[in-house]
Amino acid sequence: MKILELIFDSYFKPILLWLSAMTILFLKENVNSLSKIDFSIMTSFFSIYWKILLLLLFVTLIVTFIIQRIIILNKKNKSAITHFFGFVVNSNDRLLLDNYSKFNVFWAIRTINGNIYVDYTPLCPSCKTELKEKITFWNKFKWTCINCDFSIQQKDSQRNIRDNVQTIAEGEMRRTGQGS
Repeated sequence: MKILELIFDSYFKPILLWLSAMTILFLKENVNSLSKIDFSIMTSFFSIYWKILLLLLFVTLIVTFIIQRIIILNKKNKSAITHFFGFVVNSNDRLLLDNYSKFNVFWAIRTINGNIYVDYTPLCPSCKTELKEKITFWNKFKWTCINCDFSIQQKDSQRNIRDNVQTIAEGEMRRTGQGS
């Protein structure tokens, strides 16, 4: 993968490779005529092969885009090592709900020191296992359950949707008179 990353880290290198290949092809076909200074050779060469050259350029750009996207997704989807520092559990800290349903999944809601807190990882609606997040090719977020094969696509990340769920939960708790 390192060679692909080196070649396809920008659009400039594949286009340069393409132009080099076209120059070599042109020189190979017209090596005998190049001693004369005659530009009709170039005109005739490009009038014959312009469709093929344009198609090759287009294919080069598409392949470059796909390979760049795959490289970026592989980097984004690597699991990061996060160290758990934890929090101090008081007698006031407790789990309120573990089936708070928003955005087609469950969320665990806790009270910590009197404040409402929504866990960062959503839970599977079938088995309440934490959902894993992957970024798809088209920048959607796919959440999957490793226990029961439940999966759902979202437009936003777990962290951003969790912030929305936090706001909704706080509003609901204030309306019912349970929150601070």
